[in-house]
Amino acid sequence: KKAEVANLLLDIEKLQNWKNENNSRQPIAENRTIIISKLADAQILLNSLKTTSKDIDDIQEKTKVKEQEKTTLDTNFSIKQESVKLLRKAHEIQKKELLLIPIETLEMEKAMVDSKLEESITAQAHWRILYSTLNDFNVLDNKLLLNQKESKVKDIILTETTQLLATALTRKETSEHFLKQARLVAAQNVETLRSNLAEGEPCPVCGSIDHPYAVHDPRLDNVLSGIEEEHIKNEQNYLSLLKEQSTFQETCESLKKTIVLQKQEHAKKSTDLQGLQQTWMGFAIQHECVSIPDEKKSRWFEENLKALKTKQFTLQGQIQSFNVTRQQVEAQKNKIDELEKDLTDTINNIKDLERLLLTYSEQLQHKTKEQEKANTNLSEVELTLNPYFPNSEWINNWKIDPDPFLQQINVFTEHWNENIEKLDDEIQQHGILSATLSGMEIQLNSFAKEVTKKETVLSGLETNYLLIVQQRKAIFNGEQVQHIEARFK
Repeated sequence: KKAEVANLLLDIEKLQNWKNENNSRQPIAENRTIIISKLADAQILLNSLKTTSKDIDDIQEKTKVKEQEKTTLDTNFSIKQESVKLLRKAHEIQKKELLLIPIETLEMEKAMVDSKLEESITAQAHWRILYSTLNDFNVLDNKLLLNQKESKVKDIILTETTQLLATALTRKETSEHFLKQARLVAAQNVETLRSNLAEGEPCPVCGSIDHPYAVHDPRLDNVLSGIEEEHIKNEQNYLSLLKEQSTFQETCESLKKTIVLQKQEHAKKSTDLQGLQQTWMGFAIQHECVSIPDEKKSRWFEENLKALKTKQFTLQGQIQSFNVTRQQVEAQKNKIDELEKDLTDTINNIKDLERLLLTYSEQLQHKTKEQEKANTNLSEVELTLNPYFPNSEWINNWKIDPDPFLQQINVFTEHWNENIEKLDDEIQQHGILSATLSGMEIQLNSFAKEVTKKETVLSGLETNYLLIVQQRKAIFNGEQVQHIEARFK
């Protein structure tokens, strides 16, 4: 119990020291409910203040952006307004320039030039065809006349050649007959014939009754050779005339076919030429070049077309210049309308921004008032709770992180209550233990006296015990007690 009292005194001393150390924070534990309630209200104010501050920052940022937009719009409005003035001035100048151009006269004149140019181009193309056809017709006509003349000449030559060929054929056949007869004389049976010849009998070869060469005569060979050479000449002459006659005959037939085709083509070209000439007479421009020779008409057409194209190009340039200017005027008008619409939109945007900035200003005033009110209410809470906190910086610590701050208050309050309750309990327990220890000390003294008495009695009993043991030993001659008891049983 003394050890328990000593330990209890140590715990009481520790708790008392902790209490003394935290005495300044005792109001926090004792007024935790009020503090937590006030801080809960302050938390709402702080959240509102943070939201309000964020809203104020957002409104200020939006206001800054919109003011920059308004400044940009004001600058653009001034620039566009000046541009509209300049464009209107240029527009009026170009409108006056357009009025000075006789566009209707130019367009009528160009339409006439275009029509005349188109007719000239068509007439030129037709003339080229007509002139080419006329030349082809003349060439064909000349060719036909030449071929007809040549055909007549070739026919005469062919007739003469045919007659010569007939004569040559007769000569060839005659010389061939003589050659055959001569060769027959020169055959192997000549000697036999010669041996059978008799004077006064006709020769079976030549029919002669004289046989001066009944024996071999070299002149016969010469005669046979001369006949053979003559026949070869006749045959070559015949073949040459036959080839020449065939050539002339083919040429004549080819010329006749060509003449037939040329006559057909001549008739067709004559018809085509009449149609082309009739069409040519329908062109108005042909009256302008009647006196010009055909071979110079192409050059005249080129010069005429060049002049018409030059005039067309000049008129086209004037009309195009007018159209470009008119397009520029229309583009300027559209640009002016667009800029004016843009100016109107810019003015409306500026008005919208001014209204929006006014709205932002009102919102900023409202939020600023809310912020001031929240700060005032928060200051009141701070003044209310300042007595409970020993450190004047408690409000800043709470603002930095409210939840851990409240948690610390709850933990400290619970710790304070537990330690104070434990201290009270241990002080009360110490009183009880002290009273118990006093009673136990009295009881211990009583027990000590009684023990002394019991020890005296015990000492007397031990002495008597020893006497009795000795007596017993004397009675039983030193025999062991167990054996004697066992015998008695």
